[in-house]
Amino acid sequence: MGIIQDEDLGISTTSEFEDAYESEPSQDVDSFSAELLSVTLETIGKKAPVCVEEDARVGDVVKGLADRNHGCVLVTKDGVLTGIFTERDVLRRVYGHADPSTAIGDVMTRDPEAVAFHDTVAVALNKMTVGGFRHVPLVDIARRPVGVVSVRDIVDFLVEQFPRHVLSVAPNPAVREPDIIGS
Repeated sequence: MGIIQDEDLGISTTSEFEDAYESEPSQDVDSFSAELLSVTLETIGKKAPVCVEEDARVGDVVKGLADRNHGCVLVTKDGVLTGIFTERDVLRRVYGHADPSTAIGDVMTRDPEAVAFHDTVAVALNKMTVGGFRHVPLVDIARRPVGVVSVRDIVDFLVEQFPRHVLSVAPNPAVREPDIIGS
């Protein structure tokens, strides 16, 4: 056990920091396994994609995102994925730049990275991390949308694997309310 000597006071106390790192992890604790990353995306389950055609109007699509509390829509032409339109696109390409009657095809992200059911969690995480994406389309062999994989889906999957370790964490009373912009 780590000891802190305070010579001025003549006392010794245990250092929580040192104490936390001195003992080996218990063998009965569930551990994260690289095998989890090899699970295929079909195991995680799929959400039906929300799709619009390239000629859909930005105003209608943004309203639909807000009404359904979705982070993205997949954009298709003749049923084949041609783009993705996300909250980020709203902020970067629409707000202050585009009229609500603008076609979604003019402001979407073209030819997005996509994954298939046989791809693994690691493949999806790689695409999200390297590309900075929160949503990746799930497509069939003809590149027709069949779902969307989100960072939230992967986090939920991992939490399901370790519910005791994640869901039972006590709240931290030292965390304060965030500062509100404009207040």
